[in-house]
Amino acid sequence: LYLHTKLSNPHYPPEIQAETTLVNFTVTMMGLEDQLLNLVVEKERPDLASLSNSLVQQQNEFTIQMNQLEDDILHKLAAAEGDITENVELIEGLEKTKETCDIIQQKSELAKKTQRDILVTSEKYRSVANRSALLFFLMTDLVKIHTYYIYSLAAFQQVFYRGIEISGSDGPTESELTDDEKEAKVKARCDKLLNNITLSVFNYVRRGLFEADKLTVATLLTLKILVNDGKVDADEVEFLVNGGSSIDPGNMGPLQEWMPESIWAKVKALETLPRFKGFGDSMQSDSDEWRDWFDTEQAEEAQIPGEISTILSAIDRLMLLRAMRPDRLMNSLASFVTNTMGKDYISQKPFSMSSAFEETNKRTPMFFV
Repeated sequence: LYLHTKLSNPHYPPEIQAETTLVNFTVTMMGLEDQLLNLVVEKERPDLASLSNSLVQQQNEFTIQMNQLEDDILHKLAAAEGDITENVELIEGLEKTKETCDIIQQKSELAKKTQRDILVTSEKYRSVANRSALLFFLMTDLVKIHTYYIYSLAAFQQVFYRGIEISGSDGPTESELTDDEKEAKVKARCDKLLNNITLSVFNYVRRGLFEADKLTVATLLTLKILVNDGKVDADEVEFLVNGGSSIDPGNMGPLQEWMPESIWAKVKALETLPRFKGFGDSMQSDSDEWRDWFDTEQAEEAQIPGEISTILSAIDRLMLLRAMRPDRLMNSLASFVTNTMGKDYISQKPFSMSSAFEETNKRTPMFFV
């Protein structure tokens, strides 16, 4: 009896679990990354993919042959009569078997070395697989925004392939290049694949988003990529998304003349981040300048007072707006996404039926809501 559930982490009573075997087929980040790496290599280096598959098949055949030879030896020894040291036929058969085993062992070692070389080359495309896995899990998380946003792995795979296809092919063959040129070519190719796959997936997703959610999804994509690439700390993103407020913000000093207490608590919460240490004291020293900035209509474009303006990154400025001028955060997010990812992630082209039709086939329906 087989039971199937769509629940990602099902819990059953102990008496049921004791009598059944649970098999979890949920896709994990690392597992999907490995699968996508194989798909990338199949598309980019079909020669390596074909060679790798043939080597795997060859290794399996070697294993079968070795087992057969071992069985033959045991059978001959068990069936031998009398003194086996005087059985010339048996001894010759054993010597022939040993020679065959040595040949198989040599071929097996050579195949393993070739597989290691293939693995080294394949790993150069790891960044593409990693980004693609991140994109898929971003897509699956969008259902938390609206129940309309549901995507399958099969649909993602088609968009993933399309991103590779529109990348075309680059330059001369590797046989015509030096080792340094090969490395540079692979890196440039990976960068191109990253950009095209990311944009293809985003355009696919954006086509089905409500207008109110498009900037939110573009921002989520940008932040996830920055965290994944190590360019932004996860704690900073968490503060930007969830905000923060100090339980005991302390004395406001001259800031109490114009700053609400709720904003002061958020300012003090910013001090838990490295580049905002002593930020509250700095604001009290430059109270008039900060008041002018706070009252500016387009605060996201105004010059930030004090020396702290020289050390704040783009994400730091977003957190500052999140704490003090949340009304200007949406405008700043649009600029942030444009500067980080490109204008294509904010400025959407008009819907094109022909481009949408190119991405469909007889097994891919299209719904209009």
